[in-house]
Formats: sequence, C-alpha cells, structure tokens
Amino acid sequence: MKSLARTAITLLSVMITGVTYAQNAGLSFDNQVSTWLGVNFQDDAAGQSGIRYIPTLSPWVKAGEKGKFDAELSVNTYGNMWFSGNG
Repeated sequence: MKSLARTAITLLSVMITGVTYAQNAGLSFDNQVSTWLGVNFQDDAAGQSGIRYIPTLSPWVKAGEKGKFDAELSVNTYGNMWFSGNG
C-alpha cells in the first residue's frame, strides 16, 4: 500500500513538472481598483464617494503550434456612499 502511494505521488510530481516546464497551460490573476469622489456645492452640499474592485482570472491552454484556448473570468464589485449637509 505504501509503495502504491509513493508511486502515485512520484508519477503526479513528474506530470506536474512536465506540464510546468513545457508551458502547455497557464493561469494569471490580475486586479483593478478605482475610487471616486464627487461634490456639489449648490444649495445644500451633496456628494458621492465610492470604490470599485475587479479581480480577473485568466486560464489558458496551448492548442497545437499556433493555437491557444483562453478565457477571462471577472467579478465587478463596488460600494458607494451618498452624503449631504447644510452649507
């Protein structure tokens, strides 16, 4: 039983190393953060502030000599706050 587990781990390690070395597949992770602030001083002061965060995951797999299958997965998350007061 131990030799079977040892063989499976060795085989898996060789396969992972081979894929990594050959660059047949990949995965990248990127981020984007933006903020904003707007204020209006007519009559009562009013404004808005916020933040937006977009993480992006991009997997790809090589397909032949000149081809590649790829995808892009992202989530648009944001929050904002309105404020007003007497000027």
